[in-house]
Amino acid sequence: MGHLARECGWSQAQISTVLAGFDRAGWTRKLGAQRGPRAWRILAESDGLLSAWSAAVAEEPRKRRLGHRATRDAMILLHDALAPALEKGTKWGLSGWAGAEVRAPFMTAVPSLQIYVAEDQFAGPLSEAMETAGVREVEDGARVVFWAADERVLALADRDGGLPVVSPPRLYADLTALGGRGHDAAEHIKSELIDPLHERVRREADELVAQAP
Repeated sequence: MGHLARECGWSQAQISTVLAGFDRAGWTRKLGAQRGPRAWRILAESDGLLSAWSAAVAEEPRKRRLGHRATRDAMILLHDALAPALEKGTKWGLSGWAGAEVRAPFMTAVPSLQIYVAEDQFAGPLSEAMETAGVREVEDGARVVFWAADERVLALADRDGGLPVVSPPRLYADLTALGGRGHDAAEHIKSELIDPLHERVRREADELVAQAP
């Protein structure tokens, strides 16, 4: 409880309420003592939890800015101009098509870029980065979509190939929300990055259950 509270920035009472809801949904299962240090949980139905969470992420209203710069290859734009500009003064992380391309390539070409930028840097610092990269703000026809992110989204990002990419579950949710080929790319991320993690967790849980009195 304490670890989750620190990671989420919530109280232990809030964490307890959420986990109890997870138990009722069948996503987690409580084992051991009723409460205290000898009480623990296993992740019982990871696919259901991921599906429900992804749907909730897709429905969340999010602040966004649209940008465009003519380019034949969105990844070249990212590597040559946007990433260096963003690195100078913003906290940011890739998601969507570019995130998938970096973490587990799936598409033959990246049609557009989806990038999270820290909410407190979504005005001035992002505007400066866009100007430096030669990306102009537009109302539609964007090649680049910037989403405002709270610090927890970016805290869970990892660097891959020198670029920050959001966590696999967040990447899965954002790809799913793109629709069309996004669903296929999301399933690829799930099979390559998320399922192996859950399989390891399940093995560890089975060992704990076997050792429990």
